[in-house]
Amino acid sequence: MVSNWPMLKSLKSKKMKLDGINQIIDLITTIRSTKVVLNVSPGDFCSLIISKKSKIFKSIESNSAVLKQVGRIEKIYFDK
Repeated sequence: MVSNWPMLKSLKSKKMKLDGINQIIDLITTIRSTKVVLNVSPGDFCSLIISKKSKIFKSIESNSAVLKQVGRIEKIYFDK
């Protein structure tokens, strides 16, 4: 059976998703590094306050469950 290669619908959409994932990874890395600097146990939960005007607001909002689990975040507050 021979068929054509699938066409990419939108490279821009895929790039935006990848950028969002990278932003979440960077945020988790920053949280972990900050805990080390402040001598906070890695297993302790923290809270996160993020401005709705932030560039990563949409990424955080859409990935909040993963961010809470992996970043050990108890609560995410969205500031105006």
